[in-house]
Amino acid sequence: MTPLPAPRPGLGYRAVAWLARPALHLARWRINATGMHHVPSRGGAVVAWAHNGHVDMVPIAWAIYDRLDRPVRILAKRELWETRRYRWVLDLVDAVPVDRTSGSQRHRSYEAAVASLRHGDLVLVAPEGTISPSFDLLPFRRGASYMARAAGVPIIPSVSWGTQRLVTAGRPTDWRSGSGIPVEVAFGAPITPDDADVDRTTRRLEDATAALLDEVQRRYPDGAPPGAWWAPAHLGGGAPPARASSPSRRWRAQLGRADVPPPADDVDGSEPSSSPDHPPSHRSDRGGGGAPDRPAGDG
Repeated sequence: MTPLPAPRPGLGYRAVAWLARPALHLARWRINATGMHHVPSRGGAVVAWAHNGHVDMVPIAWAIYDRLDRPVRILAKRELWETRRYRWVLDLVDAVPVDRTSGSQRHRSYEAAVASLRHGDLVLVAPEGTISPSFDLLPFRRGASYMARAAGVPIIPSVSWGTQRLVTAGRPTDWRSGSGIPVEVAFGAPITPDDADVDRTTRRLEDATAALLDEVQRRYPDGAPPGAWWAPAHLGGGAPPARASSPSRRWRAQLGRADVPPPADDVDGSEPSSSPDHPPSHRSDRGGGGAPDRPAGDG
């Protein structure tokens, strides 16, 4: 099937981009984007990103807009619409609200994202659902895989690295540390959803994103200074070490095989209470929202 023509950015999206350009110039970020050839110039796709800070999705969306003149629709938690600080931006960029108060509300958010993908949009999703304080990946949820499968579109792994130095979970905005810094953005090869196994697709996406994040962290122009709070512990930085490996990773490691499916009770990751009616309680207070993990009635 021939991909639909890419929807062009609307006036609201272009207005936000027009405001973002001087803001990026003021921040003096040196954005370097690689792997842009993996982002489709037309047709829908889920763009999944590793969540390290409150504004890490901005360089990803900016690179796509600047190079391809394509908008991205960001999934964001509905609570952000309750504040004037974010509401007008979210409305102008036509973000998709994710309401986590009940299974039916989450399913409506899921259906809106799938409809957008079928229309030919790029939808930006954070499969971790919250910011990782260790700057290592948290276990991925399956919402991105469900969406891509339902819409018949690929998933594009992506990461941005550097913006956490400006603002991230548990730390105040640090203009001194976050100004004039390199910001690395990278996109990976598209992942075609497995029609028969959403868990397999999610594992492939998590593995690809982990490899991409590690590559970007290791090539970062400012490196990982010893003890730097914004660098991961496994590279010598001062970020808190990652919590014990997720059950799925420990289970696969014990077997020595990365392609073995995890136990049925582990597919939602290690966050407490991941059922639709009881969303995790330790999500970030700001930043992008994750996709609904499992649409009601699907699978």
